[in-house]
Amino acid sequence: MSQSGLHGITGLYAARLLRPGDPADGRGAAVRTQAGAFKYGLVLGNILPDVDFFIMGPAYLVEGSAALGLHRSWSHSLLVQGVVSALLLWLWARGDPGRRGLVQGLWLGMAMHSFADVFLWFSGVRLLWPLPWGDVNLWRHVTPPGWLSNFLGAADYLFFALFFAYLARVARQGNVDLELLPRIRGLNRVLYAMFFAFTVLAFVWRDRTALYNIVDYALFILVFLPVEIWLLLRMRETMARA
Repeated sequence: MSQSGLHGITGLYAARLLRPGDPADGRGAAVRTQAGAFKYGLVLGNILPDVDFFIMGPAYLVEGSAALGLHRSWSHSLLVQGVVSALLLWLWARGDPGRRGLVQGLWLGMAMHSFADVFLWFSGVRLLWPLPWGDVNLWRHVTPPGWLSNFLGAADYLFFALFFAYLARVARQGNVDLELLPRIRGLNRVLYAMFFAFTVLAFVWRDRTALYNIVDYALFILVFLPVEIWLLLRMRETMARA
């Protein structure tokens, strides 16, 4: 699993660390300022590389091993991220400080995600895709037991909940996006229940990894990752004021 919630926490914490204080500075919506847009881009960029799951998921139903090779490739490539960011800066963000800050935050956030994945999980990251070299895998000679892989997948639901709780805390502190807080509380109740259920299943299904993965990936791709992206789009002001 991608630990997408953990990436969100990392991005939100980095945004608060790199650009402390209220970026609105009395000039209107924080997300329109360069500092605020940078913060939002940093959080969003930490999540975006995992959109490759929307391709990997359907492919997994056809050929599991080949599908897993699609993850952490093109969307995690520093070359692709750099080229896309440069094009956005040139074609879309020239002369607009807010857009420029957003693109800069996106680029840094995506790079943070890729480097974090080098240490997370047990598969490699193709940092220089599509070049034939640049596949970094610190765990090449480590074969984790099935229950451990399953449990780390279950932990993603916990990290989702922790990220949403952190996001809600920032919203309360900034007094923005408060209408979304009841939905986040309800969602987190579901996520904590999912974490408990999949933790149990991680040990019950220790020898049925394929079936466990199909159920886990389906819920992740069809439900929780889209909800996370939706909240990121809805709560731009919260992240800009982090």
